[in-house]
Amino acid sequence: MKVILLSLLILISCTSKTEYGRCIGVSRKYEDKRLDYDLSKRNIILGIIFFEMVIPPVYVIVDQTYCPIGRK
Repeated sequence: MKVILLSLLILISCTSKTEYGRCIGVSRKYEDKRLDYDLSKRNIILGIIFFEMVIPPVYVIVDQTYCPIGRK
């Protein structure tokens, strides 16, 4: 039960949006060409810290690696 709660807390604490829009994964499939993106250091660090719990790091890398930081 503790593992499930910890996993949920980790996923909630990940940055999934900025004022410019949603974060995207490493495939950059949903990249908006009008925005500049940068690696989300906070999400990457959370993924590294919790690498033993397979789901949070995979979720962060696949879905929330790059976050929009401004307009081009």
